[in-house]
This record gives sequence, C-alpha cells and structure tokens, in this order.
Amino acid sequence: MLYVSTMKMKKYLLILSVLILQVSFAQESAFDTGEWFKFKMSYSKWLKAGNATLVVQDGKVNGKEVYHVVGKGWTTGMIKWFFKVDDRYESYFDKKTNIPYKFIRKIDEGGYTKDIEIEFDQVNHKAHNKDKKHKTKIISHIPPLLF
Repeated sequence: MLYVSTMKMKKYLLILSVLILQVSFAQESAFDTGEWFKFKMSYSKWLKAGNATLVVQDGKVNGKEVYHVVGKGWTTGMIKWFFKVDDRYESYFDKKTNIPYKFIRKIDEGGYTKDIEIEFDQVNHKAHNKDKKHKTKIISHIPPLLF
C-alpha cells in the first residue's frame, strides 16, 4: 500500500514535468514567474500520505535569464515513519526559447537515492551528466532542437 502512495507522488511529478515540457514548445508561454501548484495525497482522504509542489521562479544560467522550475515531493503523517520520500527536481530553461540548460534530480525514496545534475550544451549538442552519488561523469550526444 505504501508503494501506491510513492507511485502516485511520482505520477503527479511526472505529469507536471510533462506539462512543463509541452508548454515549453508552445509559442506563447502558459506560465510565468511566481506561479505554483500544490497537491496533497492521501489514502481514502483520511490517511495523509504526502505533498507535492511545483514552483516557477526566475534564475540565471551562465548569465542568461531563465525559468527555474522546482518540483518537490515528500511523505507526511504516519506514512513517513514507514517509507520516507524526499524528492526534488529542478529544471532551468530559457525564458524566450524554452531551451533547457540544466536539470537536477535529488531523491530519497525509502533509502533509494539519486543525486544527478545534467547540463545541456545546446551549441555542441552535448549533455554533461554528473552522478554525484556515484562520482561519475558521462557526456552524451543530444540531437539539435528544431524550432
């Protein structure tokens, strides 16, 4: 039953991330700095399971004005005594073109952890993936964005 709660939280964060990506390819922005979402999750509306938030902020990456979108998910109530979840996702993308520059994933789900940072080099079509937990770096080719 705890697994369902974690899956629901992941599902909400995934849906919000997909919505942000879909909106990022639109001509007009459907969001702006200061906007946010907050979700409360529970079992049958009486047993609190967790919360999730998504916030749009201003930021800078390499001197460029960007949107800095932060998604968080965490368990609450009695559930956190049995299965603690503390997830944080961050995306940085250009305010005018919506091209991504950076992605951060730092999660702890019942002891399963990840700490990843990806920087996108759009000029050279490379993604620099730094796994902080395993102290590894991988450079991958990414296709050029066509607009």
